[in-house]
Amino acid sequence: ILKLQKIAWKAFKDDQKDEIIVAKTVNGIASRAQVTPYDKKMAFVEIQARHILVKIASDNQDEDIKAIKKAEKIFEAALTNPSAFATLAKQFSDDKISAANGGDLGWISRGQMVPEFERQLYKMQPGDIIGPVKTQFGYHIIMATGRKDKPIPAGTTEQQIEAQILQQKQQEAVRKWIKPIQDSANVVIVDPMLLAYEYRVKQDY
Repeated sequence: ILKLQKIAWKAFKDDQKDEIIVAKTVNGIASRAQVTPYDKKMAFVEIQARHILVKIASDNQDEDIKAIKKAEKIFEAALTNPSAFATLAKQFSDDKISAANGGDLGWISRGQMVPEFERQLYKMQPGDIIGPVKTQFGYHIIMATGRKDKPIPAGTTEQQIEAQILQQKQQEAVRKWIKPIQDSANVVIVDPMLLAYEYRVKQDY
């Protein structure tokens, strides 16, 4: 098979070695994750929220400083007049889809948002406003507008719930470990489909 695909035996062995090293590293990091009683309690909590996004224009430090200063001003305005949050979202949010609805994100369950956003969101009670929260998309000002327990699906066991939470926490642990490596690497996306997906995720139309 290798000969048919014109792959050298040494190159094949080196690729296998690299894959094993990566797998062992990732599994080692993931194995540190543990499910706590608090994780189980919060697994079926939903929070209704609005947000205002200030996108980071580039990796340039000056641009990042401009973005966080803008986000801090919006945050102060929201704290001063919480009832104007929807208006501020329509005026300033770079998330144009939610901005049209006053920044409304609807009801959010665990695992729907990026970890940095979710960690802060689940500390909030209705009426709380926090920010700026930095994610890969930029700086967020978040307002919680509701909180409720959702029913556990019929037939779902505690073991299934724990396994689902553990998988999410393992994925988060790996993402957290790999992010500074990705940030320091010079990664250039050239595949058109991957590039289009990257633009869509960042809403950079």
